[in-house]
Amino acid sequence: VGFAGTAPTEAEKLAAIGRLGAAAPEKVLWSHLHDLDPADPGFLAAAHQLGTVDRALVGAMRSRYAPGVQTAPDADVAVVLQNDEAYLSQRRLHLGPGASLTLTVTNGDGFAHRFQALELHDRKPAFGALDWGRFQWSPLSDPTTLAAGASQTITLTPQDTSFELWLGDPDSGDQAGLPLRLDRGPRRQSLRFTPAWAHPNHAAIDADGHLWVTLGGVDALAEVTPAGDLASASEREFPLPGGDATFATGGKLDPHDVAVDGRGVVWSTLADGNAIARLDPAHATPGTKDGMRVYPLPACPACQPPFPPAPGAAEPPSRVPEQLAVQADGAGNTVVWFTELEANAIGVLRIADDGSPLGQFDVPCACSHPKGIALGDDGSVWFTEEDGNRIGRLTLEPGPFEAAATQLVHYTIPSAPAVARPGLPGVATSSPHSVAVDELGRVWFSEEENGSLGYLDPARARPGSTDGIVEVPLPNNEFREQTSPADIAVDRTNKVFFTDEYGDAVGAASAGGFDRFWRPRARQSLTDKPVVDASGNLWFTETGANLLTRLSDVAAPALPPAQPPLFTADTTHHAVLASGLRDVTAVEVSIDRNGADLLHTGAVPVAGGAFAIDAPVRGGDVVRLTLDGPYPHVPLSFRVVDLHASVADDGSVRGTVGPGGAPLADLVEVDADGHGAGARIARDGGFASPTGFVDAAGSGTLTYAGATRAGIFRTVAGFGPEPVSSPPAAPAAPAAP
Repeated sequence: VGFAGTAPTEAEKLAAIGRLGAAAPEKVLWSHLHDLDPADPGFLAAAHQLGTVDRALVGAMRSRYAPGVQTAPDADVAVVLQNDEAYLSQRRLHLGPGASLTLTVTNGDGFAHRFQALELHDRKPAFGALDWGRFQWSPLSDPTTLAAGASQTITLTPQDTSFELWLGDPDSGDQAGLPLRLDRGPRRQSLRFTPAWAHPNHAAIDADGHLWVTLGGVDALAEVTPAGDLASASEREFPLPGGDATFATGGKLDPHDVAVDGRGVVWSTLADGNAIARLDPAHATPGTKDGMRVYPLPACPACQPPFPPAPGAAEPPSRVPEQLAVQADGAGNTVVWFTELEANAIGVLRIADDGSPLGQFDVPCACSHPKGIALGDDGSVWFTEEDGNRIGRLTLEPGPFEAAATQLVHYTIPSAPAVARPGLPGVATSSPHSVAVDELGRVWFSEEENGSLGYLDPARARPGSTDGIVEVPLPNNEFREQTSPADIAVDRTNKVFFTDEYGDAVGAASAGGFDRFWRPRARQSLTDKPVVDASGNLWFTETGANLLTRLSDVAAPALPPAQPPLFTADTTHHAVLASGLRDVTAVEVSIDRNGADLLHTGAVPVAGGAFAIDAPVRGGDVVRLTLDGPYPHVPLSFRVVDLHASVADDGSVRGTVGPGGAPLADLVEVDADGHGAGARIARDGGFASPTGFVDAAGSGTLTYAGATRAGIFRTVAGFGPEPVSSPPAAPAAPAAP
């Protein structure tokens, strides 16, 4: 350092300090203080001004972060040795298995430094999830000497089990090196919401890849436009009508679950607000109520009030709409299904394109605390019964949109551990939380009190029994506690992703068993609601840490929301057609008539999302479609509806609808002489157009259109004299949102 012994002179001290890196925060602060003259009359003011200017240096000394020192454009990390200390341009780096990283090492001091990298690897748990456990360490590079002011680029390839690197000068004491943490799994990034009580609950993804997040603490919906660096993603917030964003209440509506329909409209349950919210992004403006509408649910005097009571005037008890699922009906309106946790019911809304309500009813579910909800390709509405330890199934008959059209059955989950509830009677339940339907039609659910996932095979399940239900046990989490799987999502390879809400974990499993855990970004973060995007990234919220987190490339890419495909059985032109198919290259078509095979095609090519074949279909036939694409999918089937009608003396077209059609169809479209009218279907299947619609010798077509989550299923039939045949043509695809 330029002197010997332990009592250097002032000149020797200054000479030694002069050799320290000029950019070191300590050196900058010392130089500024050294230049002050205590005898100067303006000393105090100059000192205050200096303190203001140099305040940031204190943070730099603590973090030892050296921005702006990268000397090689393609280097991953810059290391600066200055003031006999190590400074890094970043303290954490994602590095895939087998990958290398490049360092730029710069000696900022006026004397030589040695540099070496050590790797910490093969970590084993010792005392739990929060400590470093037992690990090995070894040199990753040979020591190299850098002259004063010199830079060198070094490439390192750590072992796949390395979790941290020590980078620095091994000869200059414990301050001369710093650790660089390595993230070795999928890239994990987070976006933090503000304020601190924003409380992100659930998220959904729209067709543009934007994330819509419910912010329960500030009664708002947030739209996040992702970026490669998630921390720099853009966010817009839309306050809900009637909400309260103040810290004192922490939100009075509690927007909880969220979904995006095929037109891009965003829907949310308001658990404390006893309502369903709708946001149309095409008309919404951040910070305003534009483009938003709230649909209140019926009062529930028998529901329990919130506990503890909210401050201020007592609000009526809420039905607590918890989770929701959306689909289109046969006419293209939006149908919103949701669980009502406190009302012990399944609710449903039907809403027109412009947001006008078309119908709403609640179905008592003969269950206790319905929670999760999901839709099946056959029109089934599946839900979990949290306290009843069952999976419920609701189906809807075609015809009037009313509770009388519904049927309910229940399936018993095999495991039912005893659950103590302070202040309440104990129950025996696995506490099924969420539910999702995979590509094979299996109904997956989480068992929060049993540390398991489960799935129900509809082909083998029997109501009132455990038949057809398989449980998939999960290992304990990193805290050596039983995993508590809550919300789940299933990708197109049938991999199930779950959040361990209280165990700081996100996991994956399949019918073959448990796969793995991933850590979230924060501890005690209350992981919630996994969702997969079109790039195969997994997103989830960390409610307790105010984070939205992305794990990159861990899932099969999802299909973004879109208008449903349209399938048509045309009995007038003897054809089967479809349009709006996505990710389908070919279709095999088979037709069953009275239990016997009538027709079976080979692979019919799909072009532009459409196909058309000649087929002698008639009412009562069952059309089965096997879709060929990158991911196996259970075949779709629908019944060709038996439509019969004739012209009455008053000029109306009157007829009947046979049984077995797809649900969510309450009218028959009657077309004749270039005009059409909708004829409402009665509960007995009868329908009638307006009087004077057609003359006695008139003819035309009847169209029935029902819907499930898989698509809209149409039957076209004729009435009157036989219509003129024409070659089949694929119907136009539904309009883009």
